[in-house]
Amino acid sequence: MAQCEIKFDRNPYGVYLAGQTISGQVELNIFKIKKVRAVTLRIVGYAKCRWTESDSHGTRGQTRTTVYHGREDYLASLTDLVGRSQDGSTIELAPGMHSYRFTCDLPHQLPTSFEGSKGYIRYYVIVALERPWKFDQKFKVAFTVLKQFDLNFESPVLRLPCQVSMERSFCCGPCKTGPISIIAHTSQSGYVPGQMISVHAEIANASTVKVEEIRFSLKKLIRYTSQTPRTKTKEETLTISEGRISGMKKKQSGKFEQHLQIPPLPPTSVSLCRIITISYEVKIEAKVSGAHLNPVVKIPITLGTVPLRDNVYNVVPGTQGIQPPIQMEPILNPISHPSSDQNLPPPSYEECIFGTVQVKDDEDDEKTVMSCTKYAPRYPVYNCNNWPKTGVQDENKPIGFIINPADVPPNHNHSVQAAVPQLQPHDYPKEMGLKGCQIVLDNPWNTYYAGQTINGKVEFTFDSPKKVRGILIRFLGEANTSWEEREKRQDSEGKETEEITHLSGHEEYFQIQYYLLGGKNSGEIELNAGTHTYPFTCALPPTLPSSFEGEWGHVRYTVKVTLDRPWKFDQDSKMAFTVISPVDLNLNPRVKEQFKLDLEKSFCCLCCRSGPLSAIVIVPVTGYVSGQVIPITAECDNASNVRVTGIKIHMRKIISFHTHQPRRETKKDKVNISEVSGGAVEPGGSNTWTFKLEIPPLPPSNLVNCGIIDVDYDLKIVVEVAGAHRNLEGKIPITLGTVPLADFKPPAPYSDEPPQDPSMLPTQPVSPASPPETGGALGWSITDSGGHQLYPNIPPPTFAESSYKSPSIANKEDTQYTRFMGDNFAPRYPTYAFNPTAPPTANY
Repeated sequence: MAQCEIKFDRNPYGVYLAGQTISGQVELNIFKIKKVRAVTLRIVGYAKCRWTESDSHGTRGQTRTTVYHGREDYLASLTDLVGRSQDGSTIELAPGMHSYRFTCDLPHQLPTSFEGSKGYIRYYVIVALERPWKFDQKFKVAFTVLKQFDLNFESPVLRLPCQVSMERSFCCGPCKTGPISIIAHTSQSGYVPGQMISVHAEIANASTVKVEEIRFSLKKLIRYTSQTPRTKTKEETLTISEGRISGMKKKQSGKFEQHLQIPPLPPTSVSLCRIITISYEVKIEAKVSGAHLNPVVKIPITLGTVPLRDNVYNVVPGTQGIQPPIQMEPILNPISHPSSDQNLPPPSYEECIFGTVQVKDDEDDEKTVMSCTKYAPRYPVYNCNNWPKTGVQDENKPIGFIINPADVPPNHNHSVQAAVPQLQPHDYPKEMGLKGCQIVLDNPWNTYYAGQTINGKVEFTFDSPKKVRGILIRFLGEANTSWEEREKRQDSEGKETEEITHLSGHEEYFQIQYYLLGGKNSGEIELNAGTHTYPFTCALPPTLPSSFEGEWGHVRYTVKVTLDRPWKFDQDSKMAFTVISPVDLNLNPRVKEQFKLDLEKSFCCLCCRSGPLSAIVIVPVTGYVSGQVIPITAECDNASNVRVTGIKIHMRKIISFHTHQPRRETKKDKVNISEVSGGAVEPGGSNTWTFKLEIPPLPPSNLVNCGIIDVDYDLKIVVEVAGAHRNLEGKIPITLGTVPLADFKPPAPYSDEPPQDPSMLPTQPVSPASPPETGGALGWSITDSGGHQLYPNIPPPTFAESSYKSPSIANKEDTQYTRFMGDNFAPRYPTYAFNPTAPPTANY
């Protein structure tokens, strides 16, 4: 048997910031010669969650237990302390002490260590003796990682007072009492462990119900999200600290203040880990008598690792008994000083208040030796000493006093508000110095073919000098699908619950980013007040799918410019542009053919069978472009004894959205684009109609190179009949392109083999044409390899917006400091205007 001790350099508690370098020494004590293949050291980090739920199923009410679990890996570093021999032979370790140094750079985006009842985020150092023909022997130690959360660099709203209010009335039979109103506020919403939260509440009881007690509590909200067998969330609420004050009688009101201490806790985390999120809130509850619901208000709180500079020394008088900080050096050569305030005392690093946990997991066996079987993550705790007076408490009256009924404040509707308006996504705070940002493309319609090059410029206007590390531009092309499905289930007690599953799909087509100014590792650059212009260029890949916006998904292309600012939140400006994947109908012989649809049916009435009802619908070709009019000829011959009330022809867009996570699903959406209709046909009669159906700006068919969204078109023909009979229906497939048919040749010979559709491939070369002298849209010339126009008789298109507009182009990476250029976005598609719009209808 061997013994192993894993030591961290000058860090007895093993606490590190994400982005730092972890280093230490492995001391391996061998008592007798030991044969090994290698001695390895792994440094790993991952998150896990797991829970079970039982429900009843089947006719006999059998109980079924489902295990939900999820996992995310963040770190996996492997080093051979004793290397493997080239010939695969074993290595002998002599008896005695063997020492090995190790080092590992931690990634900057690691989530903070966390331990919960249904999941955890853990980091380990694991030393393994790989032994031939035997179980490997492992030695394992856990350490803490902290993702720095400096409140000074987050939203300025964190340092502002936050106020919430609500009002509740009670009913007793036909009578309704007066309301109980609560107005509560805190002096700020950003805190760190070691501080005290001063909560002030004004409660006016105009009801006939007694308030027995007022409860103040700090709550920790944990959300676990499973990945298998499906996406499901489990929420857990823990009470961190609590204070209670005697209540009040009916028709009274009072002002109350309570101080809630913040013990060692992990910071607020809602983004770095997708399966475990942590948030906090202060809850004020008025416990009322009887079987009434208690009035409750909640104030969201953000917990960080570095306090706000103006509020760091806050404690409540009389609480100086807090333990002094442990003098240790857990953070060596930090990636950033916790605060620019050099007077800020260093924090202690104390174990989480929920105590130690058993860190052996399902990956360990009996041969795994834990350096310490019990583990608790450590979090920074500040020893503050002077709490300033805050809030609106009257100094001449004791905390929790009762005032006269005449002092009851006016009724307040339920509301949650901050002391200042929240920042809107398109607004920059005035103190930021950025007055405006414009992204200007070289195309007035912001529309490009796949394979073209985008040129443009960014114009910044500053009303004061601005310090930046750089200016970053990013071009992104991606597709996303998303929707929710609801399913009702019964638990073991027969209670019916509704389960919500979030389904999603994602594809990324390209991402190009570079700095227009400075760089990631550049020093500070000061930009003077005024306007600064930076040109840019980006070559689009030739195989991009066309832009598309729909209810449950989109194919979207964006350009985003970021002011990369050291020690402050970045400022972004973002806009969307349109990409068109060319679909040249002239390359597809199938769409040049006439399509004739024959429909027929008979009606039965008891033992009698009527004559047939038949309809013929003809379109000259099946390939069109936006702006054209489809000429349709329809004939109805009614040899039946059932009256035809009318004929309708709809042009439909059929969209199929596909998801991959947590399972593959498809949702179809059928949208009526336009419609024409004809009149009635009596029994024994016939009629012929000629319709013209206009095509608005639409995306081309099929969205080539997109695997999660399909777009198709057809003409649906419905011959409506009277009575309880089914209508006569049929469909004609339609292909929508971006280049119209130039002329019409005889149909291609029929083949049973499915033809390759060359119109769905980008036409090359594609180059922008000069704008016409009379103004108007910027067109494109379709040329051959010699530069000659392939279709000189086709006029250039305009580029018109589609009817469907996306309400927002924001995604999960955008913040409240992202400014969006344009309230809504609608892709633009090539739209033609020429006469005639299609060849004449052939006789049949």
